[in-house]
Amino acid sequence: MSKPIIAILGKSGSGKTEFAKILQKNNIQPIQSHTTRPKRDSNDTSHKFHDDESFDALKDIIAYTEYGGYKYGGTLPEGHPAYSYVIDEHGLKMLREDPRFDVKTVLILAPD
Repeated sequence: MSKPIIAILGKSGSGKTEFAKILQKNNIQPIQSHTTRPKRDSNDTSHKFHDDESFDALKDIIAYTEYGGYKYGGTLPEGHPAYSYVIDEHGLKMLREDPRFDVKTVLILAPD
């Protein structure tokens, strides 16, 4: 049986992470995102931050992508009925091609 994932897409600052937090309150666990990009500020908890070496050592990365010269990917926690993932279009394509997942997409639109 494939694992349900709600893929959340939208421009930077559109509220994707906040939407994922709302889903988490309803037992939809966010997929842990990992990146090599620097933190935006000291309170940035949107990803686990790595250098290239520690990122490359991660096991079972899903939806790998590169954006702005930085690496991004997710790791799936076990034991949850459903998951959410803040992701870009390239990562979404990878998720949809993976038979382990049943992917539904939410696009968040916000004014510029």
